[in-house]
Amino acid sequence: MKIFISNKARDDLYLISIYKRRYSISNSQKFLEDFNSAIQSLYLFPYMYPKISINSSYRKILFSKNYLIIYFINNNVIYIDSIVNCKQNYIEY
Repeated sequence: MKIFISNKARDDLYLISIYKRRYSISNSQKFLEDFNSAIQSLYLFPYMYPKISINSSYRKILFSKNYLIIYFINNNVIYIDSIVNCKQNYIEY
């Protein structure tokens, strides 16, 4: 399976990383390491993670305590749509 990261997800990742870097460089680095670990797990087990709602094709993976990768799978491609703080209303998908 291939992984495609949308421009929105790239922007989300960048903005969250910059926000964390304002307070601690090590915190920002840990966040990016956690993201990379989540991507590796997602690549190996894409269907392991739950759907965000029963009628949705979107799935979610929790990483770095408070962040979610929102993604869907189509034709053997994992499309990462966004990265959100789990305190946000992400059910709108």
